[in-house]
Amino acid sequence: MIHLSTLLQYYKRPEIQQALVDAAVDKEIAVRYAGEGYGKRPDTLQYPQDVIENVKKGATSFHCSEELWLNPMQVTTGAPRQELDALRKGWDLVLDIDCPELKYSQIAADLLVQALQHHNISSVFVKFSGNHGFHISVPFEAFPETVDKKPVKNEFPDGPRKIAAYLGKFIQKRLGDELLKFHDIGEIKRRINKTHEELVQNNEFNPFKVLVIDTVLIAPRHLYRMPYSFNEKSGLVSIPIDPARILAFDREQAKPENVTVIKPYIDRTRAIKNEAAELFIKAYDSTQPKLKEEEDDYLNKRMRELGYSSFSGSTSRNFEIPAQALSETLFPPCIQNIRQGLKVVK
Repeated sequence: MIHLSTLLQYYKRPEIQQALVDAAVDKEIAVRYAGEGYGKRPDTLQYPQDVIENVKKGATSFHCSEELWLNPMQVTTGAPRQELDALRKGWDLVLDIDCPELKYSQIAADLLVQALQHHNISSVFVKFSGNHGFHISVPFEAFPETVDKKPVKNEFPDGPRKIAAYLGKFIQKRLGDELLKFHDIGEIKRRINKTHEELVQNNEFNPFKVLVIDTVLIAPRHLYRMPYSFNEKSGLVSIPIDPARILAFDREQAKPENVTVIKPYIDRTRAIKNEAAELFIKAYDSTQPKLKEEEDDYLNKRMRELGYSSFSGSTSRNFEIPAQALSETLFPPCIQNIRQGLKVVK
């Protein structure tokens, strides 16, 4: 339980109030009362004074929607999808990493940032959730307006869910390797209280039994903790951090007395229109099997539909050298026989 004096001392700071108001633009807001649930919905934060007035009434934290609305106060519970689509301006991609071990969350968050950058997205933003996880975001301004003549703003929650699933598969192998490099399987089992059978399936370590990229968060009107808001469980603050310094993050930085407002969590001015188009298309099409030799031509065709000449600037492929060699025990029988030596037949 966070003491009222701590809450008032923190939330009365003008820069904290302004940061919350700036993050609330076009978002549905809900306040949380420790032990008593959430306040009325929909709600908004329009003025800095709104922050401290809510705290005086018992608010301990502030939460906002992933979705951007024309008028958040017109959003109603139980509204049909058609009505929500008409009110929605867009949505931010928010990937929520959930794990009881902070270091494991750091490794996953760092790999997700690298994966987004691999897909040529520069406007990637990260914040500490306030306890054990991280939120990784890409602003809606980085996505195309339409794909296949369908407004991307209406592709919620399907679009973000497919992107989360695609990126999970994209980093899965390396994530497993990095976790095992940091701790052996026995230490991981001990730290997250799971059995060997839960973590290893078909003789292969599954890192997503250790942590999850939470897709429950990606749902209509679902809220996530706002930047510069308290986390009631830890007493720490959810703060934006440099994407390049995720692995160096220390929870001490999130103590309320150490928090300074340096930058917004999501800086929309840094988004480049359509830079997330390639990711969006690949995520949607990842379930459709294609021949490898056709894939580049297919993606280039889709990118040209959006007004781009090609994806990644080229149709050539670059392959990374594996960090670890394949175990010789996994070689097929024919290769095993060759390794034992061949006889010269005259």
